Order: sequence, then structure tokens, then C-alpha cells
Amino acid sequence: MSELDSAIALAACESLLNASAQSLDEISTKSVFAPDLEEEVFHHPSSEMSLLKEVADSLPWTRTKTIAKENPKLSTLAAVELIGPNGVATNEKLRLGLLLQPACTHYPRHRHAAEELYLVLSGTALWGQGKAEPTPRQPGSFCHHASWEWHEMVTAEEPLLSLWCWTGDIRFDQYQFLHPDGLVDDY
Repeated sequence: MSELDSAIALAACESLLNASAQSLDEISTKSVFAPDLEEEVFHHPSSEMSLLKEVADSLPWTRTKTIAKENPKLSTLAAVELIGPNGVATNEKLRLGLLLQPACTHYPRHRHAAEELYLVLSGTALWGQGKAEPTPRQPGSFCHHASWEWHEMVTAEEPLLSLWCWTGDIRFDQYQFLHPDGLVDDY
């Protein structure tokens, strides 16, 4: 797994360096959707969380497109693509962003072609992978999903704020959900 994490880390690092070299005119501007970023999301006492709190309201947050169409309750999830084809900084080979999942929310079992790495920034959530029972992931935890690996996230009393990164086939049309009846739904 360390080889996979290294590939993701190298791709993310390269993309961040390229994005930092872009002028403001080259960076995409989007309309801003500021979700209800509760104080408890930013309670983690780190300099990174303090910096994120300062800019969170100015980021182009959107409701997640992939699951809200099937489950309106999940329309409260918010995401921002910082780097990627639709990102603040454009990159066609990688997607990197933030996900805000409210308290008491189940992001259902899903999979996608992209390889994915999450870093939990705030909140503890249950993370399920493959056929394993969901286990708690705390701030500072990494969670790696291989291409087409089923996974889910469940929050309890506190919201989850996480950094995510996709590599490989990063198209959103390569996304599937598993319904409780066992049927697979393509996005």
C-alpha cells in the first residue's frame, strides 16, 4: 500500500506545485455556495484548521452531485474541488478537494474507477471498506480506496471534514451506488 500512497502523494504534490505557479487569471472562478460550516467542524486545534476556517466561506462549495439525485437527505453534503478538471486550479489528471458531511448522515456504499485517498481533518466517522464492518477514523487518519472498491462513510453526533484526492480514471461518470436491495446504480 505504501507504493500506492506514494503515487498519490507524488501526483498531489506535482499538481499543487503546478497550481501554485498559475496566475490568478488562469485559476477558474466559480460561484460560491457556503454551506453551514458549524464551529464544531473547526474545533481541531491545528494551524491548518485555523487557516482553513479563515478561507472556508470564500471557497466554491457545491452540493454533491453524485448522491443527492437518489437521496435528497444527502443533498446536505458539500464539496469543493480545489484542484481538478472543475477545480479552483485546473488539472486534468487529478482531483483534490474537501468534503463536508453533516452529523448523523450515511454516505451509502459506492465505488468509482478513481483511486482515492482521504485524510480526516475534523470529526470522527465510521468508514466501511469492501465487506468489512465500518470502523472509526479520527482526525489525522488516512483511508485509501482502490479503484472500484466499495466504501461508505457514516457520521454520528459530529460532522466530518475530510480532504480527498482522486487519481487514475477521475471521471464522475465512472461512479456507482449500491442500494439496500443489492442493485447497483450508475451515476
